Amino acid sequence: MNVDKEEIKEKFGYDWVWGFKEGAARAKKDGKWFHIGRDGKPLYAEKYDVVGDFREGAAMAEKDGKYFHIGKDGKALYTEKYDWVGDFSEGAAIVQKGKEYFHIGREGKALYTEKYDWVGDFREGAARAEKDGKYFRIGRDGKALYQERYDVVGDFSEGAARAKKDGKYFHIGRDGKPLYPEKYDVVGDFREGAAMAEKDGKMFHIGNDGKPLYAEKYDVEEIKEKFGYDWVWGFKEGAARAKKDGKWFHIGRDGKPLYAEKYDCLVGDFREGAAMAEKDGKYFHIGKDGKALYEEKYDWVGDFSEGAAIVQKGKEYFHIGREGKALYTEKYDWVGDFSEGAAIVQKGKEYFHIGRDGKALYQERYDVVGDFSEGAAAVKKDGKWFHIGKDGKKIKVEE
Repeated sequence: MNVDKEEIKEKFGYDWVWGFKEGAARAKKDGKWFHIGRDGKPLYAEKYDVVGDFREGAAMAEKDGKYFHIGKDGKALYTEKYDWVGDFSEGAAIVQKGKEYFHIGREGKALYTEKYDWVGDFREGAARAEKDGKYFRIGRDGKALYQERYDVVGDFSEGAARAKKDGKYFHIGRDGKPLYPEKYDVVGDFREGAAMAEKDGKMFHIGNDGKPLYAEKYDVEEIKEKFGYDWVWGFKEGAARAKKDGKWFHIGRDGKPLYAEKYDCLVGDFREGAAMAEKDGKYFHIGKDGKALYEEKYDWVGDFSEGAAIVQKGKEYFHIGREGKALYTEKYDWVGDFSEGAAIVQKGKEYFHIGRDGKALYQERYDVVGDFSEGAAAVKKDGKWFHIGKDGKKIKVEE
């Protein structure tokens, strides 16, 4: 039968909870951590000093200063204890024992005999490793994939990884060899076949051959001065942001501006085919032709998410569609992005969720609410955390 509401509050009134990952959520009560299921019940009786999210069916746990992994039954997956453990990635987890780092499998045994000063997660079958101040990549057998050693190596992205040697940056392949002879002051990860590069204070994009994709160069110092960044963002939906002579715009992969218009302040990345732009202190969205998608101007706009964007007008917040019109008549003190068809809103000191029609999904109001994830959202009321469904009700237990 359904448990009485007060019994549920007493039984499931947690001090803090996170969102669901792999069907389980972290919860804290009386200073101890554990995992709960979607019914609000603890998945197991054991309590820990710290627990992590489940990744690949295992979660980090700490007890008495030692770390290990547990399954959804709360039991340790192995008997060994470590000074620190990371999440599983591609079937392996980073562990620390003393000053040494290495990887283990789900049975808790080391995947190889070598020990390193530091190791990273496995990505695309390889992991970064450090020994004696030098970096390289290893395979699942713990052996170096190549002989070369670098001052810095990054994770692989589109088959290439950033590397640094003798103060210069470039990209390497899986064999550890540079993909091209050119060296740069800074390089970024490859995205959509292009990577940011900086040389002699100018910024541009390069291809896998290390050559600039275009002749134009963009001013790094201007970006640093206003935004504190030392590089620009990469391509998103086929366009990259650029700044020149104090104006902002988007460029294509040929380095040429996608449109003639220039904007006074930062333009945003393209999301769902639209980007934020500012002119004369007002905000709106543009398409890849640089033209405003609608006539209305706002005091601030956010990115599109699930076909809707947050906008601010005066002290009021609401959502608009791509035509720039409000999706509903209600106005709020603050609104969040849509996630799983629902958005967080604030009215006064109360928080709740609305649908695309702007109407509250439920009557209850909370002190704090989180986004929906796997059909549930974490909320706080009267100092207690728990999960609700889209009807606003605490997820109950059938007994």
